[in-house]
Amino acid sequence: MTIPYSLVAVRAIFLYGLPAPYTPPPSANQAPHRQRKTRQTMGKAGKSRSNYMNLNEYKKRAFAADPELYDEYKALEPEYELIKQIIQARAEQNLTQQELAAKIGIKQSNISRLENGRCNPSLGFLKKIAGGLGKELHIQLR
Repeated sequence: MTIPYSLVAVRAIFLYGLPAPYTPPPSANQAPHRQRKTRQTMGKAGKSRSNYMNLNEYKKRAFAADPELYDEYKALEPEYELIKQIIQARAEQNLTQQELAAKIGIKQSNISRLENGRCNPSLGFLKKIAGGLGKELHIQLR
């Protein structure tokens, strides 16, 4: 089964944020365009901010270009919100995936697949993860 392009884009937005901007290399005949760099156009480490957009701008453009992408994004939002909370709780406790896996008696690869959004976890598995993090699992219908 192949995943439609829009689902891949949704997963990338949730997990990785913005894609790297693409700038084609200058041709051999053409001198590279040089922009005068000022404090206003310079970001961290002296990199120009003019080629980048923030996540909200990227999502706004992507959703305007493909309305079905927005529907898929909204459908997957609860799943990725849970993943985000698990990663955040693990990071707050300074636990590696390996340490959490050993604590609850599973393989590290299972934690990795969960955090990368590549598995469909059971309720029992989520309870184990919550217990290992010292949290309670609550499920709500809204």
